[in-house]
Amino acid sequence: MTSNEDGRHTMGHTPLSPDSRAGGGPLRRVFAVLEVLAEARGVLTLSQLADRLDLPKSSLHRTMSILTDLRLAERDADKAYRTGDYLRTLARPRAEAAVDTLPTLLTPHLLELVQQTRQVASLAMLTGATITHTAVLHDHDHTSMARAVRTPSPAHTTAPGKLLIATSSRALTSVSLREELELVRRTGLAYARPSSGLVEVAAPLCLGGPAPVAAIVLTGAVRQLDLKSAGALLRRTVALVEEKVALAS
Repeated sequence: MTSNEDGRHTMGHTPLSPDSRAGGGPLRRVFAVLEVLAEARGVLTLSQLADRLDLPKSSLHRTMSILTDLRLAERDADKAYRTGDYLRTLARPRAEAAVDTLPTLLTPHLLELVQQTRQVASLAMLTGATITHTAVLHDHDHTSMARAVRTPSPAHTTAPGKLLIATSSRALTSVSLREELELVRRTGLAYARPSSGLVEVAAPLCLGGPAPVAAIVLTGAVRQLDLKSAGALLRRTVALVEEKVALAS
């Protein structure tokens, strides 16, 4: 997927036309809407959807009401839309199967991250409201840091937790946290200071599904882990892993 000059995302295939005259009627429109939502980074307002689909807002509003009722789309407090949790549920079996093989698949990539940053690299997953790190790799100088990483933590206090919560459908009461998670959705990276003196950066692993099922994380000392470089390294690693998973499926 690429972005053109006005910020819209273009896909590597021909998008569906919502025009009912092309055949398929309302069903074609539904799939066109879901395709646009799935390709978007973050949420889209009704006006943005109408503009991208070249549809009147009145008829699109009825379609979105049906999609939200069926949990195929979600509307947030600002009346903006994203794909719904029903689509994520449908994609979960494939994603979970891929997750089982992730520690083995990721080990060489995590090792490379450790060698490049001299910090701790890990795979993180969300269980309820808790983040758990597995496949934690580190050098001899960071054994105590790795031990801290392995300790399960409340999701909202961690970078991978914020990243995975940001793509979930759970309600959030904290305005400041909602604003932070919206920034995570837009950038695709999350940052946190899980404990004194430590900082972590997380990038999402979607594994072919519409939402992340895990995150790759770099954890280091505040003055030793360069956040900009760490983010770039994580993006590259995620791209390599996603490509391997796609080829294996």
